Amino acid sequence: MIRMASRWFFALALFFLVPAFASEPQSSWVFDSVKPSPSPSDFGATDEEQVYNVILDQVRYWNAHDIEHYMDCFWKSPDLLVVNDGEQVIGWSEVLATYQRGFPNRAEMGSMTLQRAKLQRLGPDFFLGLSWFVVRTNGKDSYSTDTMIFQRLSEGWKIVSDHSSYLEP
Repeated sequence: MIRMASRWFFALALFFLVPAFASEPQSSWVFDSVKPSPSPSDFGATDEEQVYNVILDQVRYWNAHDIEHYMDCFWKSPDLLVVNDGEQVIGWSEVLATYQRGFPNRAEMGSMTLQRAKLQRLGPDFFLGLSWFVVRTNGKDSYSTDTMIFQRLSEGWKIVSDHSSYLEP
């Protein structure tokens, strides 16, 4: 009798526990461009949508070969940090100068295609962004993975730190 009761208990436990473990784990990523969540359009753009629009602006300005407007996406501060494939640049003015020196011929900037972007809220005024890009220059593709920290400032959401890594197959 005890053996039969323990089998029933085990079967009931499996019945209730298996679905709990089989479901997708709760993610702390609040936005994924591959699986966007519906937003209440009556209340204007959500914080997530505003931050995602900064990423889309980056792509738009890069593809227009407009470095100056591209830099509008970043915090205009001497404390801005950008790490590009291991090269660390500190300060908005220095980042701008680095891009201008790197692309004296703007056509060499190529084009950028956003593959995916994910956002995780770090606090009321901060997001962590993770994005994947394909960058095409001189007929060759390279793949970029970026991590960015966004902060809500008086002028809107801005990138305050950016790290990019590239893979050139």
